[in-house]
Amino acid sequence: MKTLENKTQGGIWRYAAFYPLFVPKKKQISLGEGNTPLLEVPLSKICQSSLWIKREDFNPQGSHKDRALAFQVSYYGSQGYKRLAISSSGNGAISLSAYAQEAGIEALVFVHPQTPPYKLDRILSFQPHIIITEKAINFGRYVERRYGIPNLRPSTNEIAPIGYYSLALEIYESQVPMDSIFLFTTSGATLIGLYEAFWKLKRDGKIKKLPAFHAVQAGGITSIASAFEKNLEVEEEKEDVKVPGFLGGPKTPRKEAVLEALKTTGGRGWYLKSSEIEEGSKSLEDMGLHTSLEGVSAFQCAIKALQIGIVERPLVIFTGKKEEEKQEGSIKDLP
Repeated sequence: MKTLENKTQGGIWRYAAFYPLFVPKKKQISLGEGNTPLLEVPLSKICQSSLWIKREDFNPQGSHKDRALAFQVSYYGSQGYKRLAISSSGNGAISLSAYAQEAGIEALVFVHPQTPPYKLDRILSFQPHIIITEKAINFGRYVERRYGIPNLRPSTNEIAPIGYYSLALEIYESQVPMDSIFLFTTSGATLIGLYEAFWKLKRDGKIKKLPAFHAVQAGGITSIASAFEKNLEVEEEKEDVKVPGFLGGPKTPRKEAVLEALKTTGGRGWYLKSSEIEEGSKSLEDMGLHTSLEGVSAFQCAIKALQIGIVERPLVIFTGKKEEEKQEGSIKDLP
């Protein structure tokens, strides 16, 4: 197999020639994102099979969002923008703040008051302009419309999927014999980026068949799963119970594109209940693996698909770190 990697460049820029938009080398910002571990996990205690886990929670800022923001910040910086904005549930704001600081660009981040304090602390460590508001999404739209500051929110920003091409290429070059990819989906930007990259690999004759994509949802995030389950029973969210996709948008403008990717590849949308997620969390803990609830959900969904025979060799993406224990005081102590 011929590698697509340019070893003279770091981070996601190892694959710069594969991207549909050009960014001059001197504008390519990297903090060492990508090249994350890919593990094979035997499942003898659960079912007679194994699966692969891509540890995106090992990225520098703790989530797959580093890939998207590395590209977005670099591209907009190359176009002369001095300020960038995002409305985020936490991880996107952390990544934007980190990459913007590295690029010498002002970051304006809008986050909800319920954003976990440890994430706020992480955001603040990069010294962005931060606004805590219950209308974070609306503020992001406003500054883009009123002041022309690009809003990098993944559900609406056109170039958000491109950074995730690097994730697809790392999986491709690993040559693991997987037949499907499971990931938690809210905005759909990650799934679309993966799909577009694998589609391009197939078009160029690098692979014969696309992996089946499976979009996993839970809690109040149902826009994709509901298209596959007509009478979907949505669990009522409880104040004292953490759920995957917390603070994520319940709907995404990328819905139709995501559905097309799922149906084209023979995948589907899934909805997991809290009891299933708890089961997945226990299984992973027994293996000594710790990740976010989104990663747990994707893992448990892959197990479910294996047990009913829908897939044979799934690959699961752990998109972010395990939530830290609740902290008090960070919001009220903000300057």
